[in-house]
Amino acid sequence: MDQFINTPGPSGTSQALDLTESQPLDLTSGSLAPEQPKKRRRGMTEADRRALRRHKQSHPKAIHANLIKWFQDEYYHKINQSTVSLCLSTQFDYLNTDIRKDISLTG
Repeated sequence: MDQFINTPGPSGTSQALDLTESQPLDLTSGSLAPEQPKKRRRGMTEADRRALRRHKQSHPKAIHANLIKWFQDEYYHKINQSTVSLCLSTQFDYLNTDIRKDISLTG
């Protein structure tokens, strides 16, 4: 049995959408797009920031794109360019001399 939904066409006439081979629809949102699982945000810990800063210190010619790729490969977490800029800013200079172990920085 075919499944169809009548939707208004461009000239006000009704057109039928064939739903037989599509994914389930989220009709509550008013969108015909298939449901996508929500991605959870994960903040960076101070240990993550320290690792990024140390990697930049040991690879001074690394550009932000290289640091983003390295961080994603190392920690399986994608960060953006503004996050790299913030982590390398003077705001986090204290992490260079902080003697706490990484485990205490993961809060």
